[in-house]
Amino acid sequence: MSYINDALTANENVIARAKVTGYIYLNPFNLIIFAFIKRWTTEMAVTNERIIHKVGLISRTAHEMPLWKIESININQGILGRIFGFGDVVVTGTGNQFLHFKSISSPLRFKKTISDAADAYQRSR
Repeated sequence: MSYINDALTANENVIARAKVTGYIYLNPFNLIIFAFIKRWTTEMAVTNERIIHKVGLISRTAHEMPLWKIESININQGILGRIFGFGDVVVTGTGNQFLHFKSISSPLRFKKTISDAADAYQRSR
């Protein structure tokens, strides 16, 4: 089972998941085994109530942000990221809280999914 599936509440559904891009294997500063572990152990998702980001194999770090706390969503893409479709998404919330989704595939689609989920959440309240 994944961390995200285990963390879901009774009425919560996953809307979308994001993956770390396979291009991290091309970074000359990454050892392939570390890149593989990072890609395999990182989980990112948007649900109808919150955003979840978990990293780690032996030790785990998980961050969550309720959709109603989102203030802004930013994308950082370099030249290679624009060409090959990967980048970072940074979600800033109230109280100077932020989630940094690093080196994910299709960052624009993930940003749009977060925005749409936050809008739907606000309309439902």
